[in-house]
Amino acid sequence: MLLALLVSAPVLFQAIEASAQLTKFDPSILVGTWEGQVFDPENGEASELRFALWEVGGESGAFEGGLRSGEDTSYIDAFFDTKAGELVFELIHADGSYRAVLAPTDDRETWKGQLLYSETLRLPFTAKRVRESVAKDLVIEADLSVERPLTVDRDDLPELLTSELQKILADWVRRERVVGVSAAYIYDFEVRGIHSVGWENYARRKPATQNTRYRWASISKSVAAVAALQLHETGALDLGRDIRKFVPEFPEKKWVVTAENLLSHQGGIVHYQHGPIRTEREYGDPNPFRDSILALDMFRESPLLHEPGSKYSYSTHGYSLLGAVVERAGKRSFREQVRLRIVERLGLKTLQPDYHQSESIPNQTTGYVSIKTGRTIDSGDSNVAWKLAGGGFISNVEDLALFGLGLMEDGLLRPETRAAMFLARPTSSGAKTNYGWGVQPRRVKGYDTVGHGGSQRKTRTYLRFVPEIGLGVAVMCNTEGTDIEDLANKSLAAMLD
Repeated sequence: MLLALLVSAPVLFQAIEASAQLTKFDPSILVGTWEGQVFDPENGEASELRFALWEVGGESGAFEGGLRSGEDTSYIDAFFDTKAGELVFELIHADGSYRAVLAPTDDRETWKGQLLYSETLRLPFTAKRVRESVAKDLVIEADLSVERPLTVDRDDLPELLTSELQKILADWVRRERVVGVSAAYIYDFEVRGIHSVGWENYARRKPATQNTRYRWASISKSVAAVAALQLHETGALDLGRDIRKFVPEFPEKKWVVTAENLLSHQGGIVHYQHGPIRTEREYGDPNPFRDSILALDMFRESPLLHEPGSKYSYSTHGYSLLGAVVERAGKRSFREQVRLRIVERLGLKTLQPDYHQSESIPNQTTGYVSIKTGRTIDSGDSNVAWKLAGGGFISNVEDLALFGLGLMEDGLLRPETRAAMFLARPTSSGAKTNYGWGVQPRRVKGYDTVGHGGSQRKTRTYLRFVPEIGLGVAVMCNTEGTDIEDLANKSLAAMLD
């Protein structure tokens, strides 16, 4: 994708010298929706892009806009240089920025330039306005100075508690510059309140509601842990057994890795910051990592970081491996086992893998992020199919809350298994950790609580509940970089008062 080539460092679109300059600038010829293409002659591939421009505050020659290339997005800050007859713009995205200079050709319809990818590699770039109006999906920036809508889909909480929770939510949204968030409150072992603030999709002014679907991100690990522990209860999965007995495709390492190691993040499996070694191969399927075994290609050649059990080292890749173990031990796809073991048991209506690149998912929220200018823009997208067990599920906030409720009650696990899951697991040397089996136990205001957080492109999520008294909060947000744990903690504290 075009922007994928650009995130590591600023680059400059160098304009081809135009044979005909605009003698008199008319801003109306630039306002609207454009389509373009960057062509790489070395591999013969072209990257398609779309962008939109609109005038800024009546200032002739100044423009803003948004650009999309595949799953990537950028905010555009532009002006037209009447002397040079060139459109000059800065493209700012979540990972940095770069500049562009484009000039019209003789027909003044097609504009051409070059992508200076390196000192020697210049990629031809062309663009043409295709309509005078701005496509809604190219409105990248969210205006957070306007009042955000409040949607209350369910409110069966005590009146004073409702007021306090809504105040906490509204204050947090303003402070964290959030575009959209949904919260579900568990009270006396029931989901008694669902409140949302802001937008599911700002460009379309679509409010966030109980129907909005957010990525779970790392809370997906709790789902994988439940599936593994259910198999353990039936005897199909020995947590202390070498996982290669189930997944021989995972290469032999210096030490044996067990499912129990993976559940507690003590397996020594690499995480993002460790530079996992990816297996390079050709795939016939455009979305091959829906296959839990093929997803291991993202890291399986990497050496272990340490002897399993000796250290805690958080790893999404380790949970991808656990998903493959569950698939083999349960003799069904990991996705199907989650449907049968969790979704159907709890009556969840929206929990599913986020395979939106190949499957339709209604009400999926747009993601947002704050950039260096202080603006909040559409953050683009990413494919999470490869890490389903570690961070690949999506649902509305009610289903996240119902999953938490299911962990408090007897619908998913036996009491003794649930107690073992909620217990923080020390290392082999006795060093304490704050992680159990797929959950993070914690004391809050004198109570034992259980939960997990999630952080990913397009989302921030948090689930925390008090099993002893049936209280809990599930919060899901579409704005990256927010302190959503703070929101959950303050909300839960208010419920415990």
